[in-house]
Amino acid sequence: MTLVAERLSVRRSRTFGLADIDLTLGAGEVLVLVGPNGSGKSTLAGALAGLLPPSGGQVRLGDRDLSSLSPRDRARRIGLLPQQAQSAWPVTVANLVAFGRIPHGDVPAVPGRVGGPAHRAIASALAALNLTNYADRPVTHLSGGEQARAHLARVLAGEPDVIIADEPIAELDPAHAVQVMAMLRRLARDGRAVLATMHDLSMALRFADRIAVMTDGRIQDLGSPADVAGGAALEDAFGIPFQILRQGDLLSVVPDPQGGTVA
Repeated sequence: MTLVAERLSVRRSRTFGLADIDLTLGAGEVLVLVGPNGSGKSTLAGALAGLLPPSGGQVRLGDRDLSSLSPRDRARRIGLLPQQAQSAWPVTVANLVAFGRIPHGDVPAVPGRVGGPAHRAIASALAALNLTNYADRPVTHLSGGEQARAHLARVLAGEPDVIIADEPIAELDPAHAVQVMAMLRRLARDGRAVLATMHDLSMALRFADRIAVMTDGRIQDLGSPADVAGGAALEDAFGIPFQILRQGDLLSVVPDPQGGTVA
C-alpha cells in the first residue's frame, strides 16, 4: 500500500503549518522524518494519518483520497503511534494492546486467551516488543520506556498496512531503541510502509531507507541516508556543523562545533 502526499498544506496557526509537501511512502520501506523541534514533523505525521485535514493538496492511500475513507477503515489501514502516548487508567498491558483490534471489531473479552486472529495478533505484538511477561501488569506500573513499547504493540496488533510512529524511541534505552527500529524495519521488509519521526540522527541513518529533512513546515532534502549525510541539509536545518562517521556501511553523525569534517 502506498501513501502519497501531493502539494499537501496544513494550516495550524497564522504563522505555521505545512506548505506544498510532496512525499511518497511505499510498501517495503522505512522513511524517517528528521528536523529541529517545531519543523513540522509531527504535523506531517498527523496529516498523513488523516487526523489533520489539508488546507491544500491531498493525501492518497493507494488510489483513494484519505478523506474519503471512514474513520474505521482508515484506522484499519493506518496505525498511528502518537508522540508521548500515555494511559490514564491502570488497564493491563494485554488489554491495552487489545485496543488495537477496535477498528477490526474483534476485541477479545480475554486478550490472553489463545485462538482466533485477534488473539494471535495480540500475542505476536506482545512478543515482538518483549512484553509477553508483562501482559497482566497494569500499564501505569511500567516505566516510561516500557509504556512506549506497550503502545507500539497496540499499533502492531491492529495489523495496519501503514505504520506512522511519532518519536517511537524517544524514551527508550539504547538496547530497546535498536530493538524497536529493527522491528520496524522487519515490518517494512514484510510489506508494510513505515514512517517515523526521530531526533536521533544516527539511528535514522542506520535504519532508514530514505530520510526527509524538514524545516519550517517544508521538506528541504529527501534521499538515501548516505546522500542526506553527505549534503548540507542537516547542517542547514539544525544550524550547527556535524561530523559524519563511517564504519564500513554504517553511518553515524555527531555535532561538531569544531568544523564538521568527515572522518
